[in-house]
Amino acid sequence: MIVDCADSLAALTGVAPAGSLSSLPDDPVTAADQFALALWRACGHDGLPLRVASQTVGGLPGPGWSECFVSGNVGRSQFVALRDLTSAGPALPGPVACLALGGAGLQGQHGRRWQAAPGNLHLSVAMPCDLDAALCGPSLPMLPGVALAGAATDLVGAQAAARAGLGLKWVNDLVAGDGAGGWRKLGGVLTAMRTNGARVTTVFCGLALNLKVSPTLTGDPFALPAGSLADLAPADGLPSPLLAAAAAAVLAHLREQLAALAARGPEGLVEAYRARSVVVGREVAVWDPDAREPGAATGAPPRRRGVVAGIRPDLGLVLEGQDEPVREGCLRLIGDPANR
Repeated sequence: MIVDCADSLAALTGVAPAGSLSSLPDDPVTAADQFALALWRACGHDGLPLRVASQTVGGLPGPGWSECFVSGNVGRSQFVALRDLTSAGPALPGPVACLALGGAGLQGQHGRRWQAAPGNLHLSVAMPCDLDAALCGPSLPMLPGVALAGAATDLVGAQAAARAGLGLKWVNDLVAGDGAGGWRKLGGVLTAMRTNGARVTTVFCGLALNLKVSPTLTGDPFALPAGSLADLAPADGLPSPLLAAAAAAVLAHLREQLAALAARGPEGLVEAYRARSVVVGREVAVWDPDAREPGAATGAPPRRRGVVAGIRPDLGLVLEGQDEPVREGCLRLIGDPANR
């Protein structure tokens, strides 16, 4: 594990380290340290990062992960830094995770600002892979959402998750609600991939999960009010330290889903996404993607409206009685299955 300071490690695990940190050399010899220093600088950090002596801290990075970076404050999106660095720089040493405890440089969908609230989970990962691009590529954006929903269910318990209506709102939001207008956004995901010919060689994911803090969301007319995992379960029902447990759970589910996709193809991933979806069977309205941009006309009618009959493997929404699937746009939930 690589950290910027002892305080960040203590904030993550709840335990102050005792003589377990050492600075990386400014002229590293090993490929792992060379990559670590290059990524550290690509994320906008000055100085040298610190390596934690223990191989696993608070369950992180977990089985199958090569490296985990923890930053108390980031000036540049780690998601963007991972993509940019690996496009022409050093090769990934293996699956790499970056955890930001705070900062103003995080990025959300379509490059929008990703608000970081201290104590919540802000995670960016890069995972090398070898997947058939034609077969698996269209369904890959489902992977981080399924992983985030699975991890959140593990953290609060299956019964609490079911009572809260925990699920995925198309395309990339983790939500909870009662189906009657009381939806809240708990988190969201980003996905990108790198291909070489007909193969997907790297999957990049950005994941955010509100653990105890519900940040105020402004400037997006389609944004749901924020919620957190603490709303779904009593404080004594969540693991402690929560941030480390949440990061470990998400990383485990990401590796599990990617391994299953590589071994068995996208069918299981697609079924898992559909099972987690809160839009199937509900009436939705969809506006053009630019409807949420500054200056867009407010109160404009939706481009499409109908009851969602299914979700295609490429994430296209199938609306009852409509031949053309919905492939993009800003979606609002209109009703629940009981009062269609």
